[in-house]
Amino acid sequence: MPGEQGHPYGVVSFGSNDMVEEDGTVRVAAARCLDNLASILDESKRRAIAALVVGPPPVIDAGEDHLRRTATLADAMAALCRRRHVPFVATTQDLANNPTWTGEALAGDGAHPGSGGYQSLTALVLAGPWHEWIAHPGR
Repeated sequence: MPGEQGHPYGVVSFGSNDMVEEDGTVRVAAARCLDNLASILDESKRRAIAALVVGPPPVIDAGEDHLRRTATLADAMAALCRRRHVPFVATTQDLANNPTWTGEALAGDGAHPGSGGYQSLTALVLAGPWHEWIAHPGR
């Protein structure tokens, strides 16, 4: 979507599924996730795409270890975004503590809530840097 002076926008969000443990190993190492995010942000900058990063939401039925790994990854993603002056929306802990998100996720597949949970996620995005990012991409 073109923004100010024709700048396109891009929203990036990943990491929850990467932090799932299978056969004693995390699917994607946190360092690789961070390298992937850095590559995405580098390419976005090269193409003059105003990026916004939405942190990984929790997978409610994946357990405390998964939540800890996801929260740690989210913190590292936030730090990377700060260093690169890219807006970041933290979601992991807020949604893990949100009864709508958790209740709806548990009523389904454990990861994806119903519309009320996604409204909670939307509220986090809108309360964060969204309006400034839309109004002034690339700042």
